[in-house]
Amino acid sequence: MGEMTNIYLIRHAEAEGNLYRRIQGQYNSKITPLGEKQILALVNRMKKIPYKAVISSDLLRATDTAQRLAQIYNLKVIQKKELREIAVGCWEDKPWGNLAQEYPKQMDNFLHDIEQFVVEGSEKINLVKKRMKEVILQIAYTFAGETVLIVSHGTAITAFFSEILEVPCAEVKRKYGTGDNTAVSYIQVIDNKIDICYGNDASHLTEGISTYYRQKKWRESEKQMDGVYFVPAEVKDINFFSKGNSKKVIAKVGKDKVGLMVLDVGQEELINAGEVLYCWVDPLYRKQRIGIQLLGYAVSTFRELGRERIILSLRKEDKEALSFFIHAGFQIDKSDRQKISLIMDIVV
Repeated sequence: MGEMTNIYLIRHAEAEGNLYRRIQGQYNSKITPLGEKQILALVNRMKKIPYKAVISSDLLRATDTAQRLAQIYNLKVIQKKELREIAVGCWEDKPWGNLAQEYPKQMDNFLHDIEQFVVEGSEKINLVKKRMKEVILQIAYTFAGETVLIVSHGTAITAFFSEILEVPCAEVKRKYGTGDNTAVSYIQVIDNKIDICYGNDASHLTEGISTYYRQKKWRESEKQMDGVYFVPAEVKDINFFSKGNSKKVIAKVGKDKVGLMVLDVGQEELINAGEVLYCWVDPLYRKQRIGIQLLGYAVSTFRELGRERIILSLRKEDKEALSFFIHAGFQIDKSDRQKISLIMDIVV
């Protein structure tokens, strides 16, 4: 009989896709300010365990989470592409609300029957199951008799459990949930036999830093903000920005126009920055996370254009907006008697 390998399988901390409500399979996105707090809680939990290696998906949200865990014992993160999230093809970095509008059947499949999910360029879940099992068995063999940490992704971990238990992914979710950000699963491997001791435990997270608790409270609200989708603004929607290099977008819930954003996609190219010229949310829909999804639209737009940062200016008396943008990750760049200039790095 071979030696037992103890593996803690961990989902990455909250990343931009979780916050901005955009689907990010293998799209590379950054850890959020809340995700940083989750990592601190995770480190406090895992530092009590003497592990010999930290292995991670090569996507940034996983490697950043893994790096903090590796620092505890002065280890170097080992990256493995096979631990990546499922690739979602033409859906990558698209708003959940837009996908629900355009692909209602496949959205239902993705959420409730992922074995049937397929869109242009996507990865079949059976391939995710296969690569996850193979790489974890390989890791267990390499580190036989040791304790190791593996950092991966929500759907990839569900797929792995599905393969081990020989049940559909929907059954795994019913048994273990879908796993909060930084949720920990503990498995033991010996002679290619895998036992799941516990799955998707997030007891180290308080309600204040739990992604799922925040989303649960959000969905319990009467506005159901996961339905936010974006359409190009028409002239009747906005006529006070005539600049040719501006991009104007309306945020909608159902038939209601709930938000508006105007982006300068031209003049700041020389300084590798994109500017938010205008951002507005209908007062009836404020504090319902419309603004953060508009910001996600801006991040996605400017990152695709190759910009390295986002800039914007606010009137000094606009304290509510200042608080929102600071909480979202902006920093004060400069200020004068009337305005405050903010900046946020979006490089991945």
